[in-house]
Amino acid sequence: MKDAIVDYRSDLLVPPSDAVKTAVAAALEQRPEFDLRGGVQQSALEDKVATLLGKEDSLLFPTCTMANQAALILHCRPGDAAIAEGDAHMITSEAGAPASLAGAIVHGVPGEDGIPDMAAVAAHLKAPASAIAPRVTALLLENTHLRSGGRALAPARTAELRALADETETAIHLDGARLFNAAVHAGETLSNLAAIGDTVSLSLNKSLGAPFGAMLAGPKALIEEALRIRHRLGGGFRPTAMIAAAALAALESYDHIAEDHRRAKQLEKALNSLPGLTVSPVETNILFVTVNSETQEFVESLDRHDVRVLPYGSNRIRLVTHRGIDDDGVARTIDAFTALLRS
Repeated sequence: MKDAIVDYRSDLLVPPSDAVKTAVAAALEQRPEFDLRGGVQQSALEDKVATLLGKEDSLLFPTCTMANQAALILHCRPGDAAIAEGDAHMITSEAGAPASLAGAIVHGVPGEDGIPDMAAVAAHLKAPASAIAPRVTALLLENTHLRSGGRALAPARTAELRALADETETAIHLDGARLFNAAVHAGETLSNLAAIGDTVSLSLNKSLGAPFGAMLAGPKALIEEALRIRHRLGGGFRPTAMIAAAALAALESYDHIAEDHRRAKQLEKALNSLPGLTVSPVETNILFVTVNSETQEFVESLDRHDVRVLPYGSNRIRLVTHRGIDDDGVARTIDAFTALLRS
């Protein structure tokens, strides 16, 4: 990895494996399909993901944001409300889509490690029916939870939320953009982690390493309606053979995710030992580093050392490990931080 930029801005930057490249090249040689849900590769991908997540069906989407919003449209009518931990991606980073697309209000509630506070959720879900208040029809969870530092949600605590949702007949949507990371961290199957959600979204192009795409999984009737919603949102793209083929190849192995986590822990230990830096506890592949200087200046200084990170507020930066960063890249990163702090 010498003489290369070490880019931690997102695991969206995972380079395609040789298997993915081969699968895409082969798919490009095929006659393109026309149907909105057609093609051998797309059918195989949707069947595979449904099985992995323990759901009846799944549907290919261009992005996880679109999959999340389709789920919200499925669970909420205009004027309804959903509940989420206050820093959930669907609140902070989806451009107000719940209000714009689903016509839904999302109430952010306090939480810890990405799990919304049980008492706060219960207060919303058990509130007496009122003609002047929106109905709460969905609870939104995120695993792993980005803004808590890539935390994997504790199954015991999510089980309590599932029981509360069942008691109040409230749907749960799980934003599982990085569910593979959660599964590797917990040593759990994807289906066990996905069981919490009536619907579950999944990114194909984050740690997994496909170049594009996301999935939404759930009951067959909901996924059939999601096809209509996807098209309404502009996601009825085709042909899909090369995208689905790439995802199928990427799904063959995700052993590298454990290495991503190991390297993130290595960075956590090394950067925490440097004066002027504080790293939030690391579980998966996301590090938040608090710096004792102006963030943008710090980021630009790292860039001059060929290390790219993402500014995250006035004194915080984000690093995300992925298969495109090897042990040499981690060593060079530690050297860059050390040189910068000593200069």
